[in-house]
Amino acid sequence: SLRLGERTPSRAKMAIYGWTLTIDWKQNMQTAIKKIYLISLFVVPLSLIAIFPNMTWAGESKDGLPHHHFSLFAGIGAETNRNTPDESGFAIGLAYELRFHEYWGIGAAVEGLGRDTFRDVVVVIPVSLHPKDKWRVFAGPGMEFTSKKDKFMVRLGLGYEFPLGGHLSLAPEVIADFIENGAVIWIGGLAIGYEF
Repeated sequence: SLRLGERTPSRAKMAIYGWTLTIDWKQNMQTAIKKIYLISLFVVPLSLIAIFPNMTWAGESKDGLPHHHFSLFAGIGAETNRNTPDESGFAIGLAYELRFHEYWGIGAAVEGLGRDTFRDVVVVIPVSLHPKDKWRVFAGPGMEFTSKKDKFMVRLGLGYEFPLGGHLSLAPEVIADFIENGAVIWIGGLAIGYEF
């Protein structure tokens, strides 16, 4: 026999032949979102390389643009929230960008903050605009993963790339993460990049 039990917006119980099955929709949805973002970190760069094979490992394409850019970011982050005291911590991350146009790029980024801070890991899928020379303006949706609750966020950022010679660059960046609970996290630091 099949019998439905209590039902709430985020949870449902079902009894089947004496066994009780509880489905927590909210928890399952959060787990699914985490998996999608973590998988996208690998799928997005690999699929972009597969879609544009003539731009890979060639140094420069016909238009002279370096089309792939990997970077390592290190900096300091500070959270401002009207409901809790401000917190700060060390930030470190990895990013990938595909420059598919003279002005536009898309990629993936993952970033973590130091131990015992307000957030553990952030995953972002940013779209970048390169309006003039070495300037970069970027924005994109993301997820903030913490020990308490995972939250949706939007990242806005600005950077300027200084060529170091060869395919290397150094870029100071300023970033603002707008979290769904109303908090804003400000991050400033340097990104060392390799482009090909």
